[in-house]
Order: sequence, then C-alpha cells, then structure tokens
Amino acid sequence: MAELFFDCTHGVHKDTFASSLIALLPDPQAFMGSLEALDIPGCRFDLLVAQDRGVFGVHLAVRQKNHEAQAHGHDVSGHAHGAHEHPHHSVEEVHHIIEHAGLPEEVREHVLGVYDIIAAAEAAAHGVDVSEVHFHEVGNHEAIAYICAASMAFVQLDVERATASSVCTGFGFVDCAHGRLPIPAPATANILTDVPTFAGNVEGELTTPTGAALVKHFASSFGDMPSLVFEAFGFGVGPQGLDSKSTMRTVLGTER
Repeated sequence: MAELFFDCTHGVHKDTFASSLIALLPDPQAFMGSLEALDIPGCRFDLLVAQDRGVFGVHLAVRQKNHEAQAHGHDVSGHAHGAHEHPHHSVEEVHHIIEHAGLPEEVREHVLGVYDIIAAAEAAAHGVDVSEVHFHEVGNHEAIAYICAASMAFVQLDVERATASSVCTGFGFVDCAHGRLPIPAPATANILTDVPTFAGNVEGELTTPTGAALVKHFASSFGDMPSLVFEAFGFGVGPQGLDSKSTMRTVLGTER
C-alpha cells in the first residue's frame, strides 16, 4: 500500500508543502503545464531547484501576472484593478475562484476541504459564523494557487494513506493583517487542536494557517513515522532555498 509521511518537524508552509509533493512526481515539468492551464486570476508558476552538497530541494513559486496587464487597466480575469489585490476575501469569493479554476472534481473537493478547515478556524478566532468570515492572506490568489497545486500533486501521487509527524510551530510573534500576534497565531492554533505540536528552537512562524490546514486535511493521523519501505523523498524549501527556516520533507513508501 503506497503511503505518504509528512515530516513537519521544521514547520509547514503552503509553498513547502506543495513543493515537497511536486518533488515526488515522476515528471514535475509536465505537472507544471497542468498548473499553468488552471484559471487562477493573475497567477503563474515557476519550479526552482536548490542544491547543496548533494541535497536537492524544490521550491514552487507562484508569481503575480498583474504587472503584465496593468497597461490595460485589467487583470487576467478581465476585471479592473489597482496595483494589488484587495485585502479581504469572502468565503463566497474564494469558493467562486475554486469552482471556476478548471480543477478535476477530486482535486476541487480537496481544495474546498482545506478552506473549510481554515474558515472554521478563523470563525472560532473571531467569534463569528463561518458565513461571516473574511480571509486575509489565506484567501488571496497566491494562497489559492498553492492549495490547488498541493491538491493536484497529492491526487496524482495516488496514495492510499498519508500520516504526519508532530508539527513544529516556531515561537515569538508575527505581524499580520490582524496586528502583532503570538506564535502560533490564533487561526493556526485552532487548526492544530488535537494535533501534537512543539515550539522548536527557531524563532519565527514556522507553521502558517494555510500550511497547518493542508497537513490537517491530508494526514489521517499524527505521530511517529510508520514502518515503511522508502521509495522516494520530496524536499520542499522556501524562497531562500536550503537556507529557508521552514522546510518540508515528504516520504513516499509502502507499508512493511
């Protein structure tokens, strides 16, 4: 039985999670063509490879295409825009983009499932109903693109089960749309309820709400790595490559 194990001992970000799965695919470049075919407003994808002393890391970068259309005063979806996306995104707006992105049904259900987790956590953090939630960073086009990429890669890997380690959150404070918050931020803490976590010894936000929601959605349990015959390792890194604070290793194997 093919399985995945998410090693979250260095944290989980949306880009490192997606990157670690893409690194396990037999043809990552062909996969990039599938991503570019998606209809996610203003986004394009690049796959970067970092190497140091025989260690390979992959970074999926989501780029904004808005600057290419600014001369016409419209973004790629045909709507007028300024230099940046607006800072608030309703649940309905996010669902609309997902429903019209051209995703296969199984992938779309995973993406919506991840956002259900985020919406419930945000609602609990702000004391409102899920229907009243407005996303900030987690609802922008870039975040949607990363969640779509992770979900597409997971489906293509065609595994029967995924599990995960304890999750490293980091420590200290983070500045976000809601101000200066302790780490883990309230939404992240809500998502990781019932998940084993630890702060680690690196200051900073090593696990974000989106990263936490991705691993919470895809992992059926958390704890030690199961007994596996290793087939491949996918190493996802951040924009700083192998020097990124938060990195993600995903193991593909079969049960002993």
